[in-house]
Amino acid sequence: MIIYSTTMFFVKLRKGGLENPRAANIVPFCLDCHQYLHATVREPGEEIDKIVNYFGAEPLTHFVIIRRGKYYKLQVLSVGGQVQSPLGIRRGLEKIMEMAGDDDDESGVASFTALPRTQWAKIHGRMKEKEVNKETLRTIGSSIGLIALETQDMDNDDIEKQAKFLFHGDLHNRWFDKCITLSVASSAVVGANVEHSALDATVAGQMWEYVMTDEEYDERGRVIEPFRNQRAFPVAPPTHLQWDLNGLEEDLEHSKAHLRQMIADSDLVVIQTYGKAVPKKCRLSPDGWFQMAMQLAHYRKYNENVLTYESATTRLYYKGRTETIRPVTEKSVQFCKAFDDKSVPPEDVKKYLKEATDLQCRYKMEAMRGLGVDRHLFGLYCVAKGTNTDPLPDLFTDKAFNLRFNLSTSQTPVRTTDRWRLERSSVCGGFGTVTDNGYGVSYLVYDDYVTWSVHSKRSSPRTDSQEFAECIRQAMDDLRRLFDA
Repeated sequence: MIIYSTTMFFVKLRKGGLENPRAANIVPFCLDCHQYLHATVREPGEEIDKIVNYFGAEPLTHFVIIRRGKYYKLQVLSVGGQVQSPLGIRRGLEKIMEMAGDDDDESGVASFTALPRTQWAKIHGRMKEKEVNKETLRTIGSSIGLIALETQDMDNDDIEKQAKFLFHGDLHNRWFDKCITLSVASSAVVGANVEHSALDATVAGQMWEYVMTDEEYDERGRVIEPFRNQRAFPVAPPTHLQWDLNGLEEDLEHSKAHLRQMIADSDLVVIQTYGKAVPKKCRLSPDGWFQMAMQLAHYRKYNENVLTYESATTRLYYKGRTETIRPVTEKSVQFCKAFDDKSVPPEDVKKYLKEATDLQCRYKMEAMRGLGVDRHLFGLYCVAKGTNTDPLPDLFTDKAFNLRFNLSTSQTPVRTTDRWRLERSSVCGGFGTVTDNGYGVSYLVYDDYVTWSVHSKRSSPRTDSQEFAECIRQAMDDLRRLFDA
């Protein structure tokens, strides 16, 4: 059903039949980035990568399936555009599992995509000198989607374990250059690994909700109409995609060792706290509340507030992507310093919190309206560098301008379609830290709970994801107690 529903989404998108999500149910969001959900790959270059998009090509009819480190082409559309039935897709998957057998392909060719880009670009160029590799790479890039059929049996109740596996997989089952890799565990736990450069979470989230809500079951767990009686139609049988990796043995061992090290260095912790019903009851912005909880957590652990990134969508505009919200302000710092100061009355702390959340909310709305500064300044910086401006304007050499976002945050989007249902919604999102000594924090918000994903690097002497996650939990509890008193 995942492949069927993803294909239906793709067909609807290509025909222009996908409904635009709207801000406040009024202003439509731009759908330009949606073309990169399918048939798109980030191709490595020695100096600069490029996004290769086959979305408008004809015909696009296939998925690529990874099973036990082996790659297969599965046709899901006829040349005329008819979508294969769930029954026909299931038969194709069963054939692939039979072809894959019980032995793993240990070559680990997917690990190439985790290498530093210049290294991967050089290997990529050598691989494409052989026609068989060139064809397999094109088949992966032009696929409507990529599915990893896992052998692992994910514990349905262990969200952190699921998140870690979806984050990086093993050495064989994540083609990190592909726009989206959908991962299906043997226990039917489903998740996605997204290549971020061409699209954002709000875009992937819309497809994800469509797919997750596009199936119905009866009380015995059987798919109900209209899918049960659909018949399969003849398509080309699944084919095993081939590689010629002769001469790349040392590169493969190096890339697998590199990916193992990256996985070992990845420190990901997932926790859950109460949800947005609490700040709403206190008549405060939920997003501002959660941002201030992170600020308080960081201040308590490190006795400082650091440059913090929060993403805002600018898809209210044509070809819009994102803009930066900067949650750290004089008001947020005042709130953090006052919270544990026994000389500050609780009512003053509440006032400081409201002022900080109101300012964060105003900044967010201005960023969404195109009034942010970060993307504009970055564009000017690129022009200055690209035209070899010497010396650079003072702004671009200023210490403040060159600070790193040691706390990078984003709210995982939900309810991006009118098909949304809580029981079919995601339980966790996440992304990696953008600095060696910082954190990447994703928070997925519902009325009754928030799932926090906290990522850092184990090699950093400064960070500890478990400790920081517990600081967030404590800050959330203390904020609630402030208003319960």
